[in-house]
Amino acid sequence: VASVVWKNGDDSTITNDNPNPGGEKRIFPGKTEPDDTKDRRTVKIEATLTHKVEDITVYFKIFDVDDPSSKKTPIDDESQNADNFGTAVPSTIFEATTDEDGVAEIEYAVSMQPGDNFKTVASVRQDFFDGMKAEQGKKKSRVLDKDKKPVSSDNITKMLTVWRKIHIEVDIMKTPTFAENIFKGRFYSYEDDGKYRWFEYGRMNSDPSNVIMGGGKSYWQDGSAKFEFPLAGGTASLNLFIIDSERNFFYYNRIKVRKKNSNILKGHWGNITLGDDDFWDKNVAHRINGTASPAFSTGTFGTSRSIVTIGTSGRNFLKSVYSPAYMTVKFHDNLMDTYSFDPHTPATSASLAFFGKKNLSGGNTFYVVNVKIVFQPGTGSDADPFNDFFGHKLGLTKPLFSRERCIIYAETIKDSIVSEIPQTDIEIGAITAHEIMHLMRNNETHDATGLGAAESTSSDTFADEAIAEIRKNSAR
Repeated sequence: VASVVWKNGDDSTITNDNPNPGGEKRIFPGKTEPDDTKDRRTVKIEATLTHKVEDITVYFKIFDVDDPSSKKTPIDDESQNADNFGTAVPSTIFEATTDEDGVAEIEYAVSMQPGDNFKTVASVRQDFFDGMKAEQGKKKSRVLDKDKKPVSSDNITKMLTVWRKIHIEVDIMKTPTFAENIFKGRFYSYEDDGKYRWFEYGRMNSDPSNVIMGGGKSYWQDGSAKFEFPLAGGTASLNLFIIDSERNFFYYNRIKVRKKNSNILKGHWGNITLGDDDFWDKNVAHRINGTASPAFSTGTFGTSRSIVTIGTSGRNFLKSVYSPAYMTVKFHDNLMDTYSFDPHTPATSASLAFFGKKNLSGGNTFYVVNVKIVFQPGTGSDADPFNDFFGHKLGLTKPLFSRERCIIYAETIKDSIVSEIPQTDIEIGAITAHEIMHLMRNNETHDATGLGAAESTSSDTFADEAIAEIRKNSAR
């Protein structure tokens, strides 16, 4: 045998650009589009003799070679003779006869598991394979003969590695206007609590159109309240920084302000306008010194936090963290939808409708992730930061989401950044990578370290446990 090479199948494509350890060849056996019916897994293995002799039997054996990316569990248990996560490579010795050019060819269907790798040995002697096995523990992906010497390069293919592609459809919610994220109602009685004062509030005349009631722990935390009340035959107003908010034991909604700043309100009741800290883009001094808030207006508060898609830096981050799991990503920007603002997702009928719609459908052979970039979670609280009712903070993925969807909370992410530094595109990418991890692992497991840890946005790699599960479970 002069050479053994991998060849494209009728509908499969092998490339020379495997970027991971070991390099050499790679193949994407998944579908290229949802309704793709072609066989992308089956490849050809071609052996050419040193002379053009017809009707010579050539023997082939395929090996699961050592994983060059790791030499420890859980990615690669070196005590085992095979380390692919897909269907075991058969121990069968295949055979084919040469044509008039001295070429013999067989076909083989690779697994669908990312990171599985293969080499094929060919010879005109069947006993050539006696005692032959894949070397383990050296990360060299070699096949050794019975004398424990590497098989000659004339008799063995390059390494072929399986890669998979994650197809991502990103849908975003429109950035809210100032009027869309405030509450207008009435304030009533109050209760002193040391240096603080709690004011109860409710809807104005039970106005059903005022959907943002804001009940729940910390909904209005770090926001602002505008009190309007009768005084000296006219109407006075006072703007106060909100320390906290809650729904108490009797289900009354209350906000907490500093007592010394609210003495003028004693004995009064009137209208109240509440604004979240979502509008504090321009002035955060109140967080430090607890002073009364500035005038409650669009100009002072600025516009609400922008809700944006995943930019170039975030996309590059996604690609880099999934590469060790032998996965790459493709964004389908032509399928992006933009939906009307809703303060909480999934919660109201509008947000559930937004959450349920997607343009790209997938399955085991065509991975699809529908990323919804929305405002903030829950209906019982604000989650600014980390206080929402459901315990989800920056993103959310659950099995009930058909294993294809995840939510990214743009507002909560921004509120989590120290010193009000605007959230970076890489952080959006990191949180998206974390949520996609749950889909690929098919569980809600968090790791102790790495990007798979709970609330992790500082790491730029997944722990070995996450990589192993992604590679094992992703071809579900």
